[in-house]
Amino acid sequence: MENNPFHKGHQYYIQEAINLVKPDYTIVITSGNYTMRGEFSIINKIDKTNVLLQNGIDFIFELPFMLSNHSADFFAYHTVKILNDLQITDLAFGCEDISLDELINYAHFSDSKIFNKYFQETYHGETSYKKHHFETYKHFFNDANPNLSKPNNTLAIQYIKQIKKINPNIKIHKINRIGDDDLESNIINNLYPSGTALRNLHINNHNILEYLPNYNYTLNRIDSNKILDLLKYRMLVQDNYNSNQVLNEGIANLIKNNLNNTISLDDLINKCVGTRYSASRIRRCILTLIMDTPNIPSSFSYNRLLGFNESKQEYFKLLKQKDIKIFSSLKTEIDENTNVIIETEKKASLLYDLVNNTNLYLSEYTMPIKYKGGNNER
Repeated sequence: MENNPFHKGHQYYIQEAINLVKPDYTIVITSGNYTMRGEFSIINKIDKTNVLLQNGIDFIFELPFMLSNHSADFFAYHTVKILNDLQITDLAFGCEDISLDELINYAHFSDSKIFNKYFQETYHGETSYKKHHFETYKHFFNDANPNLSKPNNTLAIQYIKQIKKINPNIKIHKINRIGDDDLESNIINNLYPSGTALRNLHINNHNILEYLPNYNYTLNRIDSNKILDLLKYRMLVQDNYNSNQVLNEGIANLIKNNLNNTISLDDLINKCVGTRYSASRIRRCILTLIMDTPNIPSSFSYNRLLGFNESKQEYFKLLKQKDIKIFSSLKTEIDENTNVIIETEKKASLLYDLVNNTNLYLSEYTMPIKYKGGNNER
């Protein structure tokens, strides 16, 4: 869950998932201070952890910057990999106006040789990877549901694909989204508005607390001018850009060529967006450039606990029996590969403080948050 910000739709989703699965333990993996769209989250990882604990989640683990600042396939793969390491039996995710059978059929067929052969033969970079993915599916199935390409459904499809690869025994559960569409930029449903509309209002200095559950957390205001200045500095001092899973030389040059004649971060993103690259892709690349993010190591174990319900501590005995190692503080040294991710998370936390005028970095060394609320608020 990204919880950017945590709203009443998230409350509904958690309760529905708990009622549907009736789990012994509820586990959330959250993407912390950054989102898959390459944005700074307006609610930080500390507040996310606290509000999730207050809403029925027993254990909150982190998807770090290095793994969350990515496309849906990377994001889903590492999410499922970590959750599988944590011994989950069931995975629930939110979807919009589509059946689970359709999602499964799409996920499995899009992983087939015939699908990938046609995709490779017809993809020439004239459109986005995501759009061509759906167009390829439509080539084989004329009645393909257009809702397949909605953001939550795109991510759900990737979860299903990764579960098939990592552990097909994990049971999947679909929670139908209620309220406004995920990309709706205005508030239509006052009880369940979209996260997009809430963020837009917040960015434009409107108070959105009336649309949120009554919890004590801070909504940060991102200083986009600082982001733009940091990017300009990085582009001035860095002569070349090593390609990694997010960034390639072509996108780096595209950003650099549009940087001098831009008046704001949004202006830069709009100039770089085209048929081939989405705004999310450009934002992820901008963060990658500022952070000088290295490649994701080929193997690692990142099971970082942000917070837990003290009444459910017996879960840790289960992990110990399975020889599953978890950690909480960023001062932990694990192994060479995992340390790369930890060091990058430290940098990401410092960047978040700088851009938001916050002072959360030291909290990275005092995790996990221990919740003493018994059975939470189930």
